[in-house]
Amino acid sequence: MDPVDDDLVQEPLAESRSNSNSRVIQLTDQSSKQMVEEVIEMMTVSFAGSTTSAPEGGLSWVLDPKASGDDPSLPLLEAPSEERLEYCQYVIRFIMKVCLPQRTCFALIKEGKVVSAALCLPPSNKEFLSMNPMYQMYLAMSLGVPQSMKSKDVRDRMKALEVMKEAHETWAPSPHWYISAFASDAKEQGKGYGREMMEFITTLADKSGHSIYLETYGPRNERFYSRNGFEVKQRMVYKTEHESLDKHGGAAAMLRLPNMEE
Repeated sequence: MDPVDDDLVQEPLAESRSNSNSRVIQLTDQSSKQMVEEVIEMMTVSFAGSTTSAPEGGLSWVLDPKASGDDPSLPLLEAPSEERLEYCQYVIRFIMKVCLPQRTCFALIKEGKVVSAALCLPPSNKEFLSMNPMYQMYLAMSLGVPQSMKSKDVRDRMKALEVMKEAHETWAPSPHWYISAFASDAKEQGKGYGREMMEFITTLADKSGHSIYLETYGPRNERFYSRNGFEVKQRMVYKTEHESLDKHGGAAAMLRLPNMEE
């Protein structure tokens, strides 16, 4: 994939700065390690979930289908374990490794703190889910696969996520923006930071004239994305020989068409 054209990003970046204490930044290979790590840490905690905030449902189901009872879109029954945090951090680091060279990782900063972030892939005919297997293996080896992901049950549930590829190819066959991961600080919920981050991404997509595609799970997430112009195009049930994630009809493939109006 070719990195995004910097000229495309600069105007929305400038528009997103209400003052010196509130701004969206673009992460690149030249960004400070400290800033990248802050984004990874915030997203890891958000994806892992807690007893008061919901985890990323699909990934939580892969690791432990019963961590939130019978509905992975709900908060955890117990505080996140080190195993869960390691697993979620691995996923975020993997996605970051893929997206960072494309110059399409963005973070919302408030008062010097990362409060929301989006890891995206720019419009391309190549798909994240169709990544070269050898490159996938290289990334996995370089990051160190968590012990939890070596379990047969976890591997089987991970394989069940492959249903996403077919939906992706069906609903976003043309070049489009792909939101690989989106999160807000779990301790800053309800302050509009996720909406602000998403407004930046939708502005970017509108300026480039492309759709945005993503997958998500759970009514709360679907409502958030729907309010930002996304439409559910397909339900995806993740299933193995013995288990399935069919609560709420499964995960959702969602698409937002560009707003071409001036």
